[in-house]
Amino acid sequence: MDIFKALIFIGLAVFYLRILGNYGRRNLTAVNVILCWIACRCDSDLNVEVRYSWVLLLLPALSLILGWRRTKGNRVFTVFLLIFYSIVIRWPYIYKELFPCHNMEEDFGWGVYSNENVAGMLLVAGGLTALLWSLNRKLWKLEALQAVNVCIGALCITYGAEFLLEETNLGRVWNAVLFAAAFLVSALISRRSPCAPERRRRGAFAVSVRVLVGMAAGAVLTCLVFYRNHRNRVYKRKIQDVLQEFDLSSSRTKWQLCQILCVPAVLCIAELFKMPRAMWAGIAAMSAILPFMEDMQYRVKKRIVGNIAGVLCFTALYFLLPSSIYAYIGILGGIGVGFSAQYGWQAVFNTFGALAIAAESYGLKGAVSLRVI
Repeated sequence: MDIFKALIFIGLAVFYLRILGNYGRRNLTAVNVILCWIACRCDSDLNVEVRYSWVLLLLPALSLILGWRRTKGNRVFTVFLLIFYSIVIRWPYIYKELFPCHNMEEDFGWGVYSNENVAGMLLVAGGLTALLWSLNRKLWKLEALQAVNVCIGALCITYGAEFLLEETNLGRVWNAVLFAAAFLVSALISRRSPCAPERRRRGAFAVSVRVLVGMAAGAVLTCLVFYRNHRNRVYKRKIQDVLQEFDLSSSRTKWQLCQILCVPAVLCIAELFKMPRAMWAGIAAMSAILPFMEDMQYRVKKRIVGNIAGVLCFTALYFLLPSSIYAYIGILGGIGVGFSAQYGWQAVFNTFGALAIAAESYGLKGAVSLRVI
């Protein structure tokens, strides 16, 4: 388990340094998200002794806004926040070293904080930021976020190494050596500058983020609707009961396994044959697979006949009616599905709606070919 945790932290370090650490908006967003998490930890220590500690939670959000607006000095402010929160987290240990005679057993986590101490930490962090910034401009001339990335990567690598050496009692010197080695490894892994392919992929990355955000928003809305409609219902079955009902000899379990195996197989075959809309093939397979073999055979036969009849009727209407009426053929098909009691007629009118949509993108010949196949 310790090896697994160590690999997770080392993998996070590599992912952050090589994927997120591109010195652009992505990098700045990742740093400020990490700072928000650190700020929450700091607030749990500060809110007992320090008034208005919640203001410190807003600083990473302010830094993120400044970064996205490309405000001058936003990266310096990010470095300042990282130094400040690092001092806040390590302050109890520093206090214990400065005042070893104080009793730190009962309130080690938060009893050493005060308004004066936090003000002093802000001043020290500001001084260190100004010093490091001036040295960097004259000597190192590094990217502003490079030192931040190296420090975050070094912390992840150090945590991973500590899980491996959990039972080993290292002294202060060896702890310092361990962090220095992690810092060196992090510096070697990190990027030197933004690469050109990364810049070209920024648009695709932004689209991916928007898609994920949209999916998350849709999931939240769906959960809210289900909660509103089902919150007063009493469920007698639990997840344990569902797992116990799994039986390979039952028709329902066989149908579920058939859905799980057959639908992805149909999608894979459609993708291998370069079909434009592989999703349609998956939907067709999903609608035809039923728990009982007699019902499935009946539906497959009716679907084949209904598709052929629907294609013939749609083609006749396509040539007989004016082009201004084409949009209403799909509506006619939807009305027909609503009034149809048998699956065969439903397949006919479903074909109307599918062909009306596909004909706009692929033409009549392409739409008919896709529907029949």
